[in-house]
Amino acid sequence: EYLLIALRSGIGRISLDTPDLFDVVLPIEGVHGAVVLDYHFDSMYVFYADVNVDAIRRVNMHNYSDTQVIVSSGLNTPNGIAVDWLADNLYWTDTALKKIEVARLDGSCRKAILTDGLDDPRSIILYPKRGFVFWADWGQTPKIERAYMDGSERRSIVDFELGFPTGLAIDFDAKKLYWADALQDRIELCDFDGRRRQQVVSHATHPFGFTLTATHLYWTDWYNKSVLRAPKHSVSSVEVARFSLRGALEIRAVSGQRQPHDWNPCRSDNGGCSHLCLYAETRYVCGCPDIADAHHCDPEPAILVAMKPNDEMLSASEEKPPHSNGSIVLSSSRMHAQLVIIATAILAGLLIIVIIAILVLIVNSKRKQSKKSSRSASDVLTFTNPNYNGIEGLCQTGDSGSSRNTIWKRLKYDRAQERVFEEKYLGVQHHGTSNGSYLASTPTSQITPVSAVLPV
Repeated sequence: EYLLIALRSGIGRISLDTPDLFDVVLPIEGVHGAVVLDYHFDSMYVFYADVNVDAIRRVNMHNYSDTQVIVSSGLNTPNGIAVDWLADNLYWTDTALKKIEVARLDGSCRKAILTDGLDDPRSIILYPKRGFVFWADWGQTPKIERAYMDGSERRSIVDFELGFPTGLAIDFDAKKLYWADALQDRIELCDFDGRRRQQVVSHATHPFGFTLTATHLYWTDWYNKSVLRAPKHSVSSVEVARFSLRGALEIRAVSGQRQPHDWNPCRSDNGGCSHLCLYAETRYVCGCPDIADAHHCDPEPAILVAMKPNDEMLSASEEKPPHSNGSIVLSSSRMHAQLVIIATAILAGLLIIVIIAILVLIVNSKRKQSKKSSRSASDVLTFTNPNYNGIEGLCQTGDSGSSRNTIWKRLKYDRAQERVFEEKYLGVQHHGTSNGSYLASTPTSQITPVSAVLPV
């Protein structure tokens, strides 16, 4: 395990296997302005961008004389470089041309994945296991952005309280993104979506490059040309690891643990793609170079690699970027929130049903009472009394067989309306009755005395 450092006029190596952190300058010829670098551990290649000649070069770590220029044309100020060790692709930022490009490790199949909305793109880092690419922009509004490796689903994750964000690095175990701020003189971290941001080292003077191992954090001081470090879990114990270097810009920790062999569809026969295989977490696309080469480019894979569930998708805390073409996998917190919403909706529905049932019972009860009242109101008590036609009429007598018509009154009491009224009808008066025997028998119901209605 060791560190690689871009020294501007060379590339340095610091051993991490010995306590004295022995450092050497690698015997690589033709290095003029090495500012940023990265490596491919399995292939033992080192890639660096030389801003003096605007070129990207590849060095064989087994044979330092085996050096090749893989990208030179159409390049202007490459200020960030990163290797996709699973798909064997190389990404870089171009500050002057304001774009991010990708190519194979030999520089072929070159393609721009982002060209719009970039102001001053700088440091870049990849997370091939999930298909993420992160980069820093030093524009008018400094920010850190994220997209998939095909350039899709772009989003800004940190865009406030930034100066010159640089030295992007990833802690694969903790699932955190680190960066150094060359203007604010500090080192920070956050989740892959920008949440849970915190300062790690609050006083890191002149930081430029940053990297980490399982136990330590390392960063460069570009002004003092030195490398500093701090224990990962005790960042207040900062010490100078190396000083008086030729320069100290980009830095990378080299080990197999920093480039694990995670599953990726592009690892299997390049995903069946003829040129570029670009992973995007829940899918992958076959990319064609911007300038066609001698080989036919098929945008569809010859053999589609079946996707596998990603364990990090099930435990990731961040939300899926909006308008994703892939299926959205909820985190445990979001799933809990949705379960609470569903339970609340069910309880609300049950409450509404109970209220409706109570209202129905009340309405039915009132209807029954109304019907009962109407039946009671229809009961009419009838009282009959003769119609008096004067004293003379009452004293007249005649033959026992004769009869005469007599007008009778029927006195009615309407309970519903609480009133008494009269109803006349024609009856027959027989002789032989006397002294009010014309009166019909009074009903037994005791409602209203007749004396209260008839004149005496």
